[in-house]
Amino acid sequence: MHISSWFTRLILVGGLCAASHTSLAGPLAAGGAGETDSEHTLDWRAISARRHISVANNGVDTSHCGGEATPCRSINQAFSIAQNGDTILVGPGLYGDLNDDGDFDDPGEEHGSNICLICINNKAISIYSTDGAEATTIFTSDNPSSGPDLAVDIRGDGVRLGAVGHGFTISGQINVGIQVTGATHTYVVGNIVRMRGLGIWLQACDGPIVASDNVASGSRDGFWFSKAVGVDGRSCNDAGRAVVRRNVATDNYGIGFQFFSQPGLVFEQNVSTRNGTGAVTFFSDVRMRDNVIVANHGAGIVNSQNGQTILHNVIVGNSGPGVIVNGSEETPTEIRENNIFGNDADGSNCGITNASNTHVDAKFNYWGKSSGPGANPADNAGPGSTCDQAGTTQVKPFAPGPFHNSEH
Repeated sequence: MHISSWFTRLILVGGLCAASHTSLAGPLAAGGAGETDSEHTLDWRAISARRHISVANNGVDTSHCGGEATPCRSINQAFSIAQNGDTILVGPGLYGDLNDDGDFDDPGEEHGSNICLICINNKAISIYSTDGAEATTIFTSDNPSSGPDLAVDIRGDGVRLGAVGHGFTISGQINVGIQVTGATHTYVVGNIVRMRGLGIWLQACDGPIVASDNVASGSRDGFWFSKAVGVDGRSCNDAGRAVVRRNVATDNYGIGFQFFSQPGLVFEQNVSTRNGTGAVTFFSDVRMRDNVIVANHGAGIVNSQNGQTILHNVIVGNSGPGVIVNGSEETPTEIRENNIFGNDADGSNCGITNASNTHVDAKFNYWGKSSGPGANPADNAGPGSTCDQAGTTQVKPFAPGPFHNSEH
């Protein structure tokens, strides 16, 4: 099973999975000079050849800051100077509420708006940290007296926030860590988000949007993905293709990944663990492939609409059913070639609960025993089980043994 070529690169940091870092040499994120689609890592020579604006903890915000010898202190000031196509390079340290007094009025703090702490609007720019997310924190305060609901708000096409090894840690007690609203050709990569409310919310409009190599932990929900509706005069009739790869949602008390009204979304090589529920889809056409959905406190995956494809995943050890299929559409759901076992141990032992009133194709899965679905230590599913509540799940033929990395 093609899952762990990336998963083996994960490291455990205080119980939190985080993507391992790369140096400043290598390819850059998909779509521009010095970039590749497979690894969102920086090519320092390509970056240095572009116009770039420097931000550092020893900088001073002026109308002409941004040189390497005269860096700006705040990301917002650098953005106000930036032009389309520019790159902002942010040095290590603390940005946002520098003294945790609950306001953002002190010198060098991020003076955003009443909506967003850092506001990235109507400029196609790239923002990277020089030393990576663990060394570069945007802090929204643990005691906000008033101010914005969003830590970082992106409302512009062609924006890039972070790369592998060059993202940001975004933390604090406001509602949303990173929100992308009505954008296309926008990339959110390599960030770590720990918020009171929602970690990362991406709303696509009329084109592709990519979230990769991010971590959302300790929030209400980790990631939301939805179609934008009527943003800044745009109709957003086509949500475009959203690509969600190599992200980690962990220790969120709500949902790890949630999808609303997202046609054609690609969800690959992600990890959802120790959340309330692993992943939930609403009115979305999602292709789930090569993900690890394990040890969540409720169900692994909840599909609220038929027609999903769930292929080559590890869905193991969730406290609720491995997969719950709801909805009543005629489009069949395909759940194939997954490892599904160790789920719903205190319930009905269901690997797949079918409440959809329709057919679910669940052939060629491994259920925990060579004899197929049934009693513990296998997961149950299909005709004759209590797991087919309103519909029929086809479980034969089944895989006699677990899938391994090299098998897909």
